[in-house]
Amino acid sequence: MSTMLRAICGLVVAAALLLGAELALRSALGPPPAAIAVYEAIGEYDHFLQFSGDKVSRAYGQDILPDFPLTSDGPRIAVLGGSSVHGGSPGVSVHQEFPAHIARQLDVEVLNLGAPGLDSHDLVRLLDELEPVSLSTLVVYAGHNDVGNAYFEDRYGDVQSAVFAHVHGAASHLQLYAKLSRAVRPLTGSDRRWSDEPVRERSGELDMTEERRVITLRAFEANLERIAWLTEQRGIQLVLMVPVCKLMARPAPTDCAPGECPRARLSRALSLVESDPSGAVAILQDVRDKDVLAIRAPTVVQDLVRSVAARHPHIHLIDTFVDLPRDRVFDIPDRQLFTDPVHFSRDGHRVMGELVSRHLEALE
Repeated sequence: MSTMLRAICGLVVAAALLLGAELALRSALGPPPAAIAVYEAIGEYDHFLQFSGDKVSRAYGQDILPDFPLTSDGPRIAVLGGSSVHGGSPGVSVHQEFPAHIARQLDVEVLNLGAPGLDSHDLVRLLDELEPVSLSTLVVYAGHNDVGNAYFEDRYGDVQSAVFAHVHGAASHLQLYAKLSRAVRPLTGSDRRWSDEPVRERSGELDMTEERRVITLRAFEANLERIAWLTEQRGIQLVLMVPVCKLMARPAPTDCAPGECPRARLSRALSLVESDPSGAVAILQDVRDKDVLAIRAPTVVQDLVRSVAARHPHIHLIDTFVDLPRDRVFDIPDRQLFTDPVHFSRDGHRVMGELVSRHLEALE
């Protein structure tokens, strides 16, 4: 046998062994979480949840919500997400947020497990800790913070190679790759702590480059897949909600060519409302997607939520962009549902609660 043939045979055997190991790991552990670990919102806490007998308490968030029982005799819903779920709407109490509206509408126990800053990395870990808690349905509203946190915390700031970003994106769904990557790469980004200190000002030295965006999006998708697998293993119905925003919110100032500045493009969208309503909406979405502040989930994030839901029979999708009441001018969610670019108004929370309740009633 020639040297080249022996080398080829060795590579084939090695590939077969790696494939076997990968299949064994995925069978036992499911899809991996994001292949590059980040600093989590939990900060100095060791756990999101604390258990004492039959009582479970939250160890995270800027305000600690009441304890809840470990077990439940009836159906129980948990809602996971960031400040759009809890704590982000000025003047809106926890009893006026949309999880509380779901509880009243359906007369069922609903756990509001949201907190400002939580993104899909945090939600995977929180869901891991929820394993002993009896749940029938999990509602996840995520997407805004994944891109926003990557931007403000300078995640993946050392990634300069487009080749690495795309190879990472292609390989990060493998358990073997993810385990090795998480073992050898340090945590990325800046540490986060729950405190009264405002979010730090960005230095402006790091932009949300295409390479960082590729890795951010792949991590978000991987975390959603992990949530899907965990809920399926536990027999929990999963509801994914498409993240929505105030599309009419004015984006951050940026350098732009005449006629291409956000204000000019928003005016162009307004001029198309009657003649080309879908084109007008497309402009609003594109302006949002290119907003350098990156606090609103872009179209690609919304589409990732839709695609993950379509791949799993136990997932029910609520497409909030389509199902929420329409704006008085554009065919988009009503701007009055929001107090700022991403947070719901008091009426917005009520409408969101009614929307989720209708969908859950239809599933019974």
